[in-house]
Order: sequence, then structure tokens, then C-alpha cells
Amino acid sequence: MAREAAVFDRVRQAVAADLRPVRRLWSPGRRVLLLAPVALAIAAIATQQYGRNDLATLGAVIVWGFFALQWVLALLVFGVALCLAVPGYVISRRSVWLICAAAATVLAVAALTTFVAHPTFAPVDRGWRLWNACVRGPLWLGVPLLLLSCLLAARAFPTQPTLVGALCGLGTGLVTDAGWRLTCEVTAPSHVVTAHYLAIAVMAGAGALFTAALDRRHWRSPTI
Repeated sequence: MAREAAVFDRVRQAVAADLRPVRRLWSPGRRVLLLAPVALAIAAIATQQYGRNDLATLGAVIVWGFFALQWVLALLVFGVALCLAVPGYVISRRSVWLICAAAATVLAVAALTTFVAHPTFAPVDRGWRLWNACVRGPLWLGVPLLLLSCLLAARAFPTQPTLVGALCGLGTGLVTDAGWRLTCEVTAPSHVVTAHYLAIAVMAGAGALFTAALDRRHWRSPTI
């Protein structure tokens, strides 16, 4: 008994020496509110990149209706990601797939509606330059939001860091595309799918890799 008491005392002392005060983890809703102004600023900046001047042809619903819809949908995606990041917070796989399907549907409808209302194509001599700009531009704009959302998710100790990071990337992609579609003069689906949506896919992949890397390094601290 004396030996067991001594072992217990040594374990208690080791655990006590490793304890440190922490702040309560922010709720997913509070974290989404933290992301919202950053997301709005990035989407607004994206609309001003090329100074497109034919938006009146599309009408307010196609321009600002889809802008608002994509932005709100992005916040919902962030909300799902930040909920999943908290161990024990249950969200079904079906719900995750539904939110991803909703994002794909909104992107497709926005692209097709815009093209029908105002069909434009990339000039042959500028096709590569426009494609390159529409891939790289959203990626650079989305970096701050992607990093911030992945950091907030990683600090919650997610049990599925890859999935959570991919959702953070998807949310970031929806935000940047909400503004970028209003600055790009090409509405042809062939351009939108291969450039704009490629940028969204790259962000989702980058978010998955970044969040998984944070998880593997075990540097996270439950302080937010």
C-alpha cells in the first residue's frame, strides 16, 4: 500500500506540474462572427480588381443577389467546419455532403445564369492571361481568410482535421469567387469552371493540407 501511495503521489505531482491555465474555447458561432468582417472585406476587394463596367447589363439580382447568397453560404460552410472542429460536436456526414452540394449548386446556377444574361468569351490573344489571373488572383486574396479559419479550427483540436480544413478552404473559395465573378469580364462556363472553380478546389486542398499539418505538429494551444 505504501508503494502504491508513493506511485500515486508521484503521478499526481507530475500531472500537477504539467497543468496550466487556459481560456474557454470560443463557440463556433462566435468564431464565425470573427471571420465575417474579414470575409466581407475580401469579397469586396475582389470586385474591384479589374474595374468591370458592364454589371448593369446583368441586373441587380444576378450581380448582388448571387454575391450575397455565396457570401452567406460561405459563412454556413465555415460554421459547419468550426462545429466539426470541436471534439464531440456531432454533425452527420449527410449534412456535410448537403452543404457541399448546396455550394456546388449555387456556383453552377450563378455561372449559367450570368452566361445566359450576358455571354462573353475570352479573346484568343488574352485567353491564357485571363485564365492565369482568374486562378492566381482569388488564391492570393483568399490567403488571409484561409489561414485565419484554419487556425481557429485547429485550435479546437479537430478529430478530422483534413475534412475541417477542406471545408475552411471551400468557404474561403466561395467568398473570393463571390467578388471575383463581378470583376472578371468572361462569363463563358468553360472559363469559369476551369479557372474560377479550379481556384476554389485548390483552396479546399490547401486548407485540408494546412490544417492536417497543424494537427500533426501538435503545436496548437486551446487558448481562444
